[in-house]
Amino acid sequence: MVISAEPRYPHTLKEVEEAIYIELGKMKEELVTERELQRVKNKISAQMVRSMGSNIGIAFQLLMGEIYYGDYTGMFEMIDKTKMVTAEEIRDAAKKYLTEKNRVVASRVQVKTEEGEESGGGEQDLMKKYQKDVMRFIQSLPMQEQMEIGKKFQSMKSEKEMMKLGMELFERAKAAGYIKEEGE
Repeated sequence: MVISAEPRYPHTLKEVEEAIYIELGKMKEELVTERELQRVKNKISAQMVRSMGSNIGIAFQLLMGEIYYGDYTGMFEMIDKTKMVTAEEIRDAAKKYLTEKNRVVASRVQVKTEEGEESGGGEQDLMKKYQKDVMRFIQSLPMQEQMEIGKKFQSMKSEKEMMKLGMELFERAKAAGYIKEEGE
């Protein structure tokens, strides 16, 4: 489980972190409402449907089922199981797993470089900004190449490898005219 948050001025990282702990504490003590639970279940189902709006999306879901569940139908079975989750099960899982000893907290802080420009993401920020354009480029490729790209990402062991491939795809998308950076 990953929780991310971004403080808004004048709030601090510490205040945001404390607010998250309060909400996690509520999950351990109180049952989520039926309405909230149904909203989350609907969102998960809708995300699955949206993800299958292209051939690469369908292939990705089948691949994830095979990888995580040992069967290409695994992701669909996961959706069915999600629909059966109860508020009590969520509370019990929160008590069991959302403990301080299971917690890792990381903070990403923008810093000023010597030239006075903000620094914090570089290639990651670039990839995030143009992610949709890179995906449109990938979807324009022949299916065999799309599958090979998916396999490459799945076989990678480090974020550095993923960033390298992501930047290669960014450059290819740019060369193919899918990306126009500011100032061009």
